[in-house]
Amino acid sequence: MARDESGLEAEVADGAYEGRIRSRKSYQTFSNMLDFLETNPTHEEILYKVCELMDEYRAFRSAQASGYARESIGLLVRERGIPSGERT
Repeated sequence: MARDESGLEAEVADGAYEGRIRSRKSYQTFSNMLDFLETNPTHEEILYKVCELMDEYRAFRSAQASGYARESIGLLVRERGIPSGERT
């Protein structure tokens, strides 16, 4: 089967299948991320948003590890001298 540039199979890229895709958590996650990026967030805000997404998908596997990740972002932002209001 041929795929178009979006990766959808040509035969299944109809409205019904696209509706099923839109109902997926991954679709909503990426849609929310695009909405967020359109707000021109700061570097710090982007890092925390990625951390939030990773936490939502349980990438850290524990609340303690999630807290450590947030601490790491805070230190990294300070070390790199990224002011909180700096826009990308």
